Amino acid sequence: MDPAEQLAAFKTTLSSSPEGWTTLLKTKDGIISGFIKLDTVAKEATLYMDLDDETLTTPSKSKFSMQTTQVTNPTLSFEEGSQLDSLEKAGVDKEFAYQYSKGDTIMLLGNRYSNELKLIKASAPTALVFTSGQMAGIKSNISDYLYSTVYMVLKKDAATTTQISINPISKAYTSNSLNTTKGIKFSTSDYTYTSRGIYFRNPILINDKAVYEVLWDAQGEKLYVEIDGARLDIQLSDIPVIAPQYLLGTVGYFQYSLGSPYFIDLPGWSPAFTELWLTADDGLYESGFNLYSVEFNMNDADKTMDLKVYFYNLSLTSVYQGTYRYSYTKSANGTFKFTQLPTNTETNTGGNADYISAEMQPITDLIQTGSYTLNYYDTATGALGQFKSVETPSIYFTGIFGSYSE
Repeated sequence: MDPAEQLAAFKTTLSSSPEGWTTLLKTKDGIISGFIKLDTVAKEATLYMDLDDETLTTPSKSKFSMQTTQVTNPTLSFEEGSQLDSLEKAGVDKEFAYQYSKGDTIMLLGNRYSNELKLIKASAPTALVFTSGQMAGIKSNISDYLYSTVYMVLKKDAATTTQISINPISKAYTSNSLNTTKGIKFSTSDYTYTSRGIYFRNPILINDKAVYEVLWDAQGEKLYVEIDGARLDIQLSDIPVIAPQYLLGTVGYFQYSLGSPYFIDLPGWSPAFTELWLTADDGLYESGFNLYSVEFNMNDADKTMDLKVYFYNLSLTSVYQGTYRYSYTKSANGTFKFTQLPTNTETNTGGNADYISAEMQPITDLIQTGSYTLNYYDTATGALGQFKSVETPSIYFTGIFGSYSE
């Protein structure tokens, strides 16, 4: 087909949705939904985008053009005045070349930054959601719901549990999906609000299923997904539902940190463990330092751990890191056993670890002595992880999933 015929076919395709098009713009940094109405007579584009409440309720109006050349597919170009203007410096395209059509969907690709623009034929009710200003209210209702939740849970079947956390401030989610035979899968992505609910840039992985949308039930005020044509409601939980031994050492849960009771008030420490910590701290103090935090940096794939010790000089003006190496095993019931490996004193952090090895011995010896279970310890501000010695039940301590020092 010659360029003129391609352009004519492109114009016909863009005119085939009288109510307009819902849009999904995928950039290198995120995804933005919206709605567009193209007036092919006046060559005017009316565009709503999920940038903020104003851009969802007050559309931009700008001229647009369609053209083609011998070397490019037919291209849709937005001129000055569209909501895309505010995104141009962030590497967002304003010219999009036709790629293909499938059913009610048109795929376009940005000519400069290769942003993907998906156009989906809009129904009259969907168009009305935008043109009547309802979209901001839908977004507000969903975000209010998200603010009130801690963990969201999907039970696909008896063997599969998915734990989801969605942050309405950063517009991002993390999820862990555990299958008792296939193991655990981690996924994370940003998202955008749509008239249907939430659409993810990258899907939630529920074992063998990729889920791009979480749908909003406005009447029931709840979220749900559709898998293989069946509705699956999302349940709520104040604490994590996937046991921590499955998570620690996986993506998103590499770090587990303990903070000094002099700086950080962590509940769930036994008197026996607190005494060991303070013994190490006192030894460091005699050497001119304060013990600040100890971090278990774990890798479940190769069952290794860097035990990172962060300590300050007494004036708190300089921080140092010492790193001890361990291997570990994890039993089927989630019991950990650690074995200390030689310290690499050729590195700065290894040298620091060797320098304070005598002072830290109460902690380092404890870690490789015996075995430990790991469970959640619930607090008013969220769940901590609590290790407990199997052989010496009077030894237990809590930490956060994350780092105090990085």
